[in-house]
Amino acid sequence: MNNANLSYRAWKNEFLKTLSDSYDIREAESLFFGILEMLGLSKLDFMMNDQQIPTEEVQKKISESLHRLKNEEPLQYITGKVFFDDLIFNIDHRALIPRPETEELVNWIAKRHTQAKSFLDVCTGSGCIAMSLKNRLPNAIISACDLSADALSLARENQKLLDLDIKIFKADALGSWKEMDAYDVIVSNPPYIPQADARLMFNNVLEHEPHMALFVKDNDPLVFYREIAKRGLLHLNPGGTLYYEIHEDFPKEMVQLMEDLGYEQVLLKKDLQGKDRMLSAQKRA
Repeated sequence: MNNANLSYRAWKNEFLKTLSDSYDIREAESLFFGILEMLGLSKLDFMMNDQQIPTEEVQKKISESLHRLKNEEPLQYITGKVFFDDLIFNIDHRALIPRPETEELVNWIAKRHTQAKSFLDVCTGSGCIAMSLKNRLPNAIISACDLSADALSLARENQKLLDLDIKIFKADALGSWKEMDAYDVIVSNPPYIPQADARLMFNNVLEHEPHMALFVKDNDPLVFYREIAKRGLLHLNPGGTLYYEIHEDFPKEMVQLMEDLGYEQVLLKKDLQGKDRMLSAQKRA
């Protein structure tokens, strides 16, 4: 088949055929329309012009996108955009793609801390947590840090794109926090997947998302949680709250860790799938 002569309808069929080994029909259709949306075309545009042959430039972009999808690259990295908490972020291989459970974490924090004045997002990645909190709580002072220079560059792009006033800086979650301030709320979605679990992961994550933001050593999977919590005892204001997105396999261990470190009111929260994926813990007042 000569792809240069394909109509939009034929391109859709080509997507369904080419991606059938990796995706069911609904998923493949969704990916096709996601690519069209990237090109500025809606489903209605498709329905009204499905027999039209796209321009050579558009066909090239559709073909390249199909090739990347065939290689199991996430749609968000191809379109360069991700919707998160009513905002549109730039996203690419420099940071993890924000997940729905992270959106739930932001919602939980924002609803509980409408009067909090200062927030710190540790391991910020694309900046989605920090910027969504600033969007919801415009009067709060929001700071965000990461060790990855790539992630920081992406976060700063999103800050400029969204025109949100937050402080972004480089810091090692496991290193010294001497230059950091004191905060009412500290939140982190740190690396938490044991390296042994890589064999259980889908290729679209394993082959394309940054391992630095995903994996921890098998013999110490809670290392980021423990070290951030220790530093939180020094950098949370009295009565301040620490929030985490957590691994679904370690909720009991996380509660024990927080209590052993002296935190109070340790709470687990389930995500929409009914899994314990979020935790809050309060520093003594």
